[in-house]
Amino acid sequence: IGGQAMSNIGWIKLHRKILDWELYRDANAFRVFMHILLNAYYEDKIWGKYEFKPGDYCFTYDALAGSLGLTVRQIRFAIKKLEKSQNIVSKMSGRFQVISVVKYSIFRHDENNIVSKMSNNCQENVSKLSTLKEDNNIFKNTNSKELVQKGSRLDVNLKLSPQWKEYAISRGIVDAELEFEQFKNYWTSPNAKMPIKKDWLATWRNWVLKRAKPQAYRYASQSTNPSQYDPYEGMTTMQILEARRAEQ
Repeated sequence: IGGQAMSNIGWIKLHRKILDWELYRDANAFRVFMHILLNAYYEDKIWGKYEFKPGDYCFTYDALAGSLGLTVRQIRFAIKKLEKSQNIVSKMSGRFQVISVVKYSIFRHDENNIVSKMSNNCQENVSKLSTLKEDNNIFKNTNSKELVQKGSRLDVNLKLSPQWKEYAISRGIVDAELEFEQFKNYWTSPNAKMPIKKDWLATWRNWVLKRAKPQAYRYASQSTNPSQYDPYEGMTTMQILEARRAEQ
């Protein structure tokens, strides 16, 4: 009793419409009302010969004034305002004062409901986290997450198609089969740069154009290690950007 009808557990809920309440800017009335909400019984309660319902608040003026740091007169005046605004009603008087919050159910928070919601939210978050971990696995050994999501790696079983072969020959590649073998060795190796592409035909064309240049196309002296190949070596910045756009 004495202004402490409830222990500091549980919840109440407030709608933002309370900002438009006529007593929102009345500091004393608002504090008293919040104190009542936070300390009102949230379930049926029997204390001695008294029976209380959810929303009931039992107090003494002196105890309530001490809890809020107000005078008894200020407490009485605030309670009268709350009664006049029909937010609380007096139920009895005597040694203790008992008032009841009107429509207490709209402020009452179901503890079981919040636990259930928290459990459901937890399960959803675990599921999302699991999905995120699976998605993150495809980002390994790549330099572009965006390309990973929209492109693919070169198929290790891919064969040189007539279209690809014809293009290589038309650009001066003498042995298209050998060139394709080196192309595939590079792009399927662990050291390939940005191995995820949306358009492998465009990548092949850029490879051919690079290798077909007289100053770069020397089979006799080129390295046999595919990881040493840089598909953009010797290109200007603009040429590299255009090549990458074509590949994507």
